[in-house]
Amino acid sequence: MIPTLAKMIGLALVCGVLLSTTYHLTEEKIDTNQQAFETAQLRAVVGDTSVVLQGNGNNYQLLKDGSPYGELKTVTTNQGYNGAIRFWLATKHSGEVLGVRIIRHQETPGLGDKLELAVSGWILGFDNTSLATDIWDVKKYGGDFDQFSGATITPRAVVLAIKTELEQQTAQSERKTAQSERKSTQSGKQTDKGAAL
Repeated sequence: MIPTLAKMIGLALVCGVLLSTTYHLTEEKIDTNQQAFETAQLRAVVGDTSVVLQGNGNNYQLLKDGSPYGELKTVTTNQGYNGAIRFWLATKHSGEVLGVRIIRHQETPGLGDKLELAVSGWILGFDNTSLATDIWDVKKYGGDFDQFSGATITPRAVVLAIKTELEQQTAQSERKTAQSERKSTQSGKQTDKGAAL
């Protein structure tokens, strides 16, 4: 009994050493491959290979020809049928959607999983859309976006989350423009006062 136990412990130690060695030998390659995969996914959302991604994590600024062009960020909605839906949203500063890709969801397979590009092309329906040109709801509720047969909650959650993000971006852009105009006006008044002295 003791020799069998010793053999099992020895075998477990050998397996542990082999696993640890394999992990350490492949860790850098796995990290490199993971980063390349993530970069390729982000580029697929943006859709334009000339756009430079600046940032990391959940928010990126998009630069084109060295100038600010848009942003890429993660968005989460908790309005899905089975909970949170997390996705990438790429937009131009003009408010146009460049692309959307699902990162994670728990929607029902066969119904709500049509969010995924591998299952359905539905997510591509957001490319080149904007608040100015589209009605942001699913067709069942008078909007421009398709719902899934038997699953309206899931696509509607994504559509409304994108709409909310676009509205927030528009409001932020309008605030920045107003602030810039106030500063410009104030600078002009100060220049006029200096000239009058």
